[in-house]
Amino acid sequence: MPNIIKIKYSAATANPADNTFQRGELGYSEADGYLYIGNTAGQSVKIGGAAMVAGIDISGHGLTELADVPDAYTGMGGRLLVVNAGATGIEFASALDGGSF
Repeated sequence: MPNIIKIKYSAATANPADNTFQRGELGYSEADGYLYIGNTAGQSVKIGGAAMVAGIDISGHGLTELADVPDAYTGMGGRLLVVNAGATGIEFASALDGGSF
């Protein structure tokens, strides 16, 4: 019979206090949207959750703003993004050449 892993859960407690979790024990807080793990010092450490992703600001950091990529996507629908022959950047390709990866 397989083991069942249970993650502690709270709908009301945001940022759980230290010593809430044993070392390696997981807990999720719906109140703040984070997944926590207990460390060896007894602290509750944020390790994931929707709130971490929501807090990442990627505005102004699109693929076309890099120096070694195509300037636009116009007319590139259905094409593949590949590393160029000189291995110095990326470019659009219509099809793969049958090489291996």
